[in-house]
Amino acid sequence: MRGRLTELATNAEESVALLQFRLGEFSLAFALEHVQSVMNETPITPIPHVPRHVRGLMALGQNAIPVLDLARFFRLRPAKRDSEIRRVAWVQVGDFQACIRMPRETRIMRLDASGLKAIDWPVEGRIGEYLLDAFETERESGRVVDLAKVLESARV
Repeated sequence: MRGRLTELATNAEESVALLQFRLGEFSLAFALEHVQSVMNETPITPIPHVPRHVRGLMALGQNAIPVLDLARFFRLRPAKRDSEIRRVAWVQVGDFQACIRMPRETRIMRLDASGLKAIDWPVEGRIGEYLLDAFETERESGRVVDLAKVLESARV
């Protein structure tokens, strides 16, 4: 079974740009086409009575954007120190926008179809429900997150 990004890269005979980061033991990425900006995290205003993965709201210009914590959403072990999380990726899929907490070290990578592979092995835990493809470079391998599915499921 081929993943959606794998098919896009093959059909278009182009590369796919990804924003790559580490989350716990996982090397993850999502399609750069959804990323509006990556910035330092500013103060977050907590919101009462929301799921644990919604950290609160962050002001972006005149807008208040929900801040999502993927480690909590996927029920992964938190980073050793919360101070490792210092950035957010402001993302948009369709009408839904969110800021996703990211570690300081993120990178943009561009892969052609040979660097993307369909996931044909089970991934345990909740994270397995939200993966599109796997990626592999000379430096590392990891998994591509279905950001649209995450944002749809994480709506407040």
